[in-house]
Amino acid sequence: MDYALAVAESLTADPTWAANVIGLIGDYVLGAVSRELAELEAQRRTGQNEDEWRASVAPYIREVVESGAYPHFTRGVVEARDQSFTEQFTFGLERILNGISTD
Repeated sequence: MDYALAVAESLTADPTWAANVIGLIGDYVLGAVSRELAELEAQRRTGQNEDEWRASVAPYIREVVESGAYPHFTRGVVEARDQSFTEQFTFGLERILNGISTD
């Protein structure tokens, strides 16, 4: 914690702000890890890997898309690039760190 606070304090002389930065990053990491662990637990519990799960929900997703009732969801399903956990984590962490550095 001392090392993390020293790094954060290089951005500010305010120890409260520095502690908040460390808390923010810790919360982000905790949330991301919790999401990944939940997915791994679901795979363990169901015995399905991600590809098998996607195949099992594909008919329902196709029905939702074809209904036309959810255009934003449809666009995400049809057009968005599927990212790995690492890519998603890196994207979020970079945005947080960039926001911190501009404050």
